[in-house]
Amino acid sequence: LHNMSYAAKAVKGTDLILLVEPINQIDRPGWFNSKSDELVALLQDLGEDQVKLMFDFYHIQISEGDLLRRMERHWAHIGHFQFASVPERAEPDLGEISYAPIFADLARRNWQGWVAAEYKPRGVTQAGLGWMQTLVPA
Repeated sequence: LHNMSYAAKAVKGTDLILLVEPINQIDRPGWFNSKSDELVALLQDLGEDQVKLMFDFYHIQISEGDLLRRMERHWAHIGHFQFASVPERAEPDLGEISYAPIFADLARRNWQGWVAAEYKPRGVTQAGLGWMQTLVPA
């Protein structure tokens, strides 16, 4: 909390948003926080509007699951979204997460912020970009 408060004071009066990301313990054992619920509790204690949750669907699925309800619960604290397939963290066209309903929910909620893919390409990046056409909300 001290570090987040210090950082929040440094950006006060600017348009900058600071992001804190829970990262799963499988990929990063010992990471200081792997649960969005715990991180949001810290953000509530902090009380700084410019410090937000980085909602990374990949990490949150591995650590906690229940993505749509969790997103709903933490909506006011989310500053950015990231995504990749689970469990291999490759292009988001395969794996256990169906991103089409998630993106449709973001569109329904009129999300105005960024959504970014963060993954390890299976091959040449350009060859693997076809997934973008499969996730356009109807």
